[in-house]
Amino acid sequence: MAKWDLDKLHHADNRVNTHYIIDRLEDILNDTNQKDGRIVRKLDELRRELIYNLVANFRNKRKD
Repeated sequence: MAKWDLDKLHHADNRVNTHYIIDRLEDILNDTNQKDGRIVRKLDELRRELIYNLVANFRNKRKD
């Protein structure tokens, strides 16, 4: 497990790259053993939510 320097965390950028998370979820879903359909469905649901939110954020920025 990685050790974090908690004294420096308050200076860290807390944004998450949504494209990276979506790509990682797709990699996991592609490599996942399909035996546990519940987990696969939940991961796919999260991936879809992230894509939806990414598009919604993009559209909101275009409106401004």
